[in-house]
Amino acid sequence: MGIAIYLKTPLCGLWTVEKRLYSSHQWLRPPVRALFVCAYMLARTLRHRDAISFVKNYRQRRGMEFLADVDDWLGGYPYQSTSAVELETAVEKLGFRTKQRLNVTPGIGLFGTGCGQWCFVRTD
Repeated sequence: MGIAIYLKTPLCGLWTVEKRLYSSHQWLRPPVRALFVCAYMLARTLRHRDAISFVKNYRQRRGMEFLADVDDWLGGYPYQSTSAVELETAVEKLGFRTKQRLNVTPGIGLFGTGCGQWCFVRTD
């Protein structure tokens, strides 16, 4: 069984509030989206990553336009995150064991949380 779920970060509480507001107040969407995109692109540029090529090639890599994905992230509510320990404990109680895990170390969560990925197999 495969699971991908948002990783719990120090900023998950902020994202929960942001998503609730973004999804319930249409007038907030344009300024919040613009602020997020500007900050995200600036952060990419400061880390010496080509922000323009990133946006131009986004659809090819992710299957959707960059701004559609931003809107999906900012407005994705309800929102739930978990730690690797919480998820593995819950799934193992259901009769599975962890076979493989990828990207399960959370970051700060400033531009999102990212998903951890797990593969579980039945123990019986």
